[in-house]
This record gives sequence, C-alpha cells and structure tokens, in this order.
Amino acid sequence: MKSALCETLGIDFPLFAFSHCRDVVAAVSRAGGFGVLGATGFSPHALEQELKWLDDNVGGKPYGVDVLIPENIATKGEKSVGNASLAERIPQRQRDFVRELLLKYDVEPPPSRETLLTLVQRRPWFESATTILPGLRGLRFSSDHRRE
Repeated sequence: MKSALCETLGIDFPLFAFSHCRDVVAAVSRAGGFGVLGATGFSPHALEQELKWLDDNVGGKPYGVDVLIPENIATKGEKSVGNASLAERIPQRQRDFVRELLLKYDVEPPPSRETLLTLVQRRPWFESATTILPGLRGLRFSSDHRRE
C-alpha cells in the first residue's frame, strides 16, 4: 500500500509506531514502516546514545524522534493552566505557518471541540468501553456534566 506520504517519508507502507523503546522503533523502520522514538524522557547525553544506536540499527531506513514536551512537563508547578492559557503561548508566527500549510495542501479545518465530544459520546464503543474500563464512567465532558 503505497501513498504520497510513503513516498515522501521513504517508507514501504503507512505504519507508524511511537515508542520509548529503541528496539521497537528500529524493528518497525527496518520492516518498512516509520518508527518514532519518544525522546522527552532522555537526558541530552542519553538521547545522543539512543540516536546513535538507532542510526546503527535501522539499516539505513528512516525513523523519527518525538521531542514535543507533554503538558505535564511544560506546565509543571504552574497553577490554573488550561487550554486557553496554553493556546495563548503559541506565537502568531506559528499560527500563521500552520494556517498557510493547511490552505496550501487543501486540508479541512478540524471540527470544533464540541462537535468532537458529541461524536465521541454517541459512539457505541464509548458505552462498551465504560463497561470494560469502569474508570471511564467518571469521565466528564465540558458539554455533558452527568456522572454515572
């Protein structure tokens, strides 16, 4: 199954595996997919070692590195951090870049948060998941403040 994305990334099929385990990343990349190493937990020295190991073990195949900082690290110690305050931190230059990129490649804008929540709550799998994983029963949505 080849696609434009496969061609762009130099992979054989559109399989992406995000892992903190270099062995998994290397195996997926060697097999023709795109392994991605989660790098946020590594010190700079340890990351350098992991990347060298990957370079030596992917057989020349491409792989990725996820260096995004999770919210719990980016906001550690801050109080009253929400989506709005995090969104304010995104520079206008970045917002403009993303907007132009989406327009250039004719990508539809994402649905609103309310639309997504409505769709999720209407899915039969959501009800099934609350039976299998009781912890989901207490999940609260901004548009639905009921608790089971």
